[in-house]
Amino acid sequence: MRTSTRQVKFRLGQCALVLSAFAALAPAPRGPTAQAQAAEIAASSDSQIQWVSLLPQDAPIWLENKNLIESLCGPKARPAPADPAACRREKLQPKIWKLSLHKSPQDDSTSTSLGEIRVQATPGLGFVFSYVDAKGQAKGFKPDLYEEDWGYGPYAHQSVRGRQGDWIKLPRRPFPQDVWINIRRDWQEKPDLMEALSRGGVWTADLGGTPHDIVLIEVAGLDAKTATLRYRDPDPRDMPCGEEDDPDFPKADAPYPKARTLPLRDFLDRDGHWKLRVTYPKGC
Repeated sequence: MRTSTRQVKFRLGQCALVLSAFAALAPAPRGPTAQAQAAEIAASSDSQIQWVSLLPQDAPIWLENKNLIESLCGPKARPAPADPAACRREKLQPKIWKLSLHKSPQDDSTSTSLGEIRVQATPGLGFVFSYVDAKGQAKGFKPDLYEEDWGYGPYAHQSVRGRQGDWIKLPRRPFPQDVWINIRRDWQEKPDLMEALSRGGVWTADLGGTPHDIVLIEVAGLDAKTATLRYRDPDPRDMPCGEEDDPDFPKADAPYPKARTLPLRDFLDRDGHWKLRVTYPKGC
């Protein structure tokens, strides 16, 4: 396992992510329009499944200002603020970060803008994510993997359709079409990518409209249209807080549940969003 490009820890008992990178695949076709869309997704995908964090590195730190306000602006703060009241106002105000959206990956400023993603962090309250189109119309949304308690993860990751260098392709919804972002250019930092298989643990998949907890085993195949995913049902040994002292707890050498196989595209919706979520975002 490789550790995530970013781990944020603010309180005892917090669980850190152990993550890396995969890229997204095609959904199952449903009629002529969906078939054409599935072919386009397959053509643009690099046969990997991944999510990218929509949080800049200092956004979770800004949220913690509410808990740290005395050390930042109080009488024992070092350096001591010249105006404690002004310090408190500044440290507790909302802060906004922006990611530009583009139709295609370009390395210059001539790339056609499709609006932007805005991330607002309000100390003590949390994050608000908005898609603002080129006309300035805003629409709120939540990332595909999201946990409101920012002390865990933090989870605020969106499915990825593909990559070209520093450019990352996100699927439509909430955007009207697929869009490209460049985190390194807009935020001057390396993208924080999450890989499901390297992370391990139990995931909840929307299989046929019914949530089902599974453990991922492996992806077989490199072609986006034919790749398969092997998985199995969870076992008490997979749980982060398994009761090893329970007499019914499986022995270490006991066999795990039988593996099953499905087309990998079955785990993606028709827009290219990964239909998985972390079952235990807080560890248990």
